Amino acid sequence: RVALRVRGHETVVFNHRSLFNFEYKKDAPGTEGESWSESFNSHTDSRPNGPTALAFDVTFPDAEHVYGIPERATSLALKETYANGAAVTEPYRMYNLDVFEYTAESPFGLYGSIPVMLAHAKVSGGGMFGKDVDTVTSGVYFHNPTETYVDV
Repeated sequence: RVALRVRGHETVVFNHRSLFNFEYKKDAPGTEGESWSESFNSHTDSRPNGPTALAFDVTFPDAEHVYGIPERATSLALKETYANGAAVTEPYRMYNLDVFEYTAESPFGLYGSIPVMLAHAKVSGGGMFGKDVDTVTSGVYFHNPTETYVDV
């Protein structure tokens, strides 16, 4: 668990729910004719290192909404994709693309993927200039060249 504090308040917590997981290199399946390769249209990815993945959770305490991972035809505040231990909708999917026509109010990407998520929270006490309540904006940037899924 790693936490960032601003004026005594936790604003971003990495691995708060202990979901950090790293799927490492695997040897190819032992059965003849099987491999890790995957095809899409006329493209084939041989995946010589097998399927690999990185999973983690980021929490913004005291924040009611999160914003970011832009280039979508929907609201600025990201809608929940996962609530009460169950999926509500598909996770936000980030990968580079360029969509000519799109559906309004769709969580699917339009152009590129910018892996930045922001949150704005009200925190009590310790405010600047003698205020009882202060606001804090915090964010996280995930530099990843591969396809990424984000649950909110």
